[in-house]
Amino acid sequence: MTPTSEMTCLIHWTDVPSKGVRKKIIATEKECEELAEMLDIVALRIIKADFEITRWRGAGLKVTADISAEVEQNCVVSLETISSCEQEQGEWFFKPEARQRKNIDSEAVLQIDPLGEDPADPLVDGRVDLWQLLIEHLCLMIDPFKRSATVEFETVYKDVIETSASDSSSISPFAILKTIGKKS
Repeated sequence: MTPTSEMTCLIHWTDVPSKGVRKKIIATEKECEELAEMLDIVALRIIKADFEITRWRGAGLKVTADISAEVEQNCVVSLETISSCEQEQGEWFFKPEARQRKNIDSEAVLQIDPLGEDPADPLVDGRVDLWQLLIEHLCLMIDPFKRSATVEFETVYKDVIETSASDSSSISPFAILKTIGKKS
C-alpha cells in the first residue's frame, strides 16, 4: 500500500530563500491510521516533523528534520502490544538532476566510498516531497523485531556449556547442536 496523494508537501528549490525556510508536518488521525496499515504495525498515534530547508551548493537543497512518533506494535516473541516514543534527526542533500550527455560511456562504473558521505539525491523537477522523506525515515525508525523488556530467552544448551566449561577442552558447536537435537 502506498500513501495517498494527500500526503504530499512539495517544495521547489526556487521557493527556498537564502536564509532557508521551516516547514512543520503533523499527521492527522486518518494519515496515522493509513501509515500504520502500510507499515503493518498496531497503531501510529502521533507522527510529526519539523523541517528546515536551506540552499546547498547553488541550486541544491539541504533538508534537516526533527522527527518524533508514538508507535504501538506487537512484541515478536509474546505478541503483547508495546508502546514506544521514537525521536530522531534526519539530514538529506539534494542536487539538480544531471542532464543527459550524448557521449556517455554506457560501461562507466560509479564509484562510491562506503565510508564516505552519501551522495546527494536528485531534485526531481526541482522539487522535494517532505512527506516522502518523513515516511521513508519513519520506516527506518521503527524496529521491525520489537521485543518486550519482560521477555527473556532461555538458553537451551546451558548444561552443555557448564559441563564443557569445567572440562579443559573447548566447546564444539556440533556437540551443542547434538544435545539440542536430543532434547527436541
